[in-house]
Amino acid sequence: MITFIVERTVPPALHIEDPDNVALHCRWAADAYRAAGVFWFGGLVTDRGMFGLVAAEAAEDLERYRTSLGIAEADMSLRRVLRPVGPFFAAPRT
Repeated sequence: MITFIVERTVPPALHIEDPDNVALHCRWAADAYRAAGVFWFGGLVTDRGMFGLVAAEAAEDLERYRTSLGIAEADMSLRRVLRPVGPFFAAPRT
């Protein structure tokens, strides 16, 4: 599988200060990713948009996800993950 970062605009109907609203949007996303054959690791909402980490067989799977939720093509972009990094890869202190 290929790992991608999904970048998209925050939908106007997503109100991040309302836990019930966030829960509903997360349910829609989880169901749509599953239906498209994509594994969703989770994501973040920032002041610049939404970012999700997913694994898919191909970018076309994410196109099915996008169209199933009615997300405009201009409101979503993909970045292929080349290499994970983080503290779990840090060399020991010497």
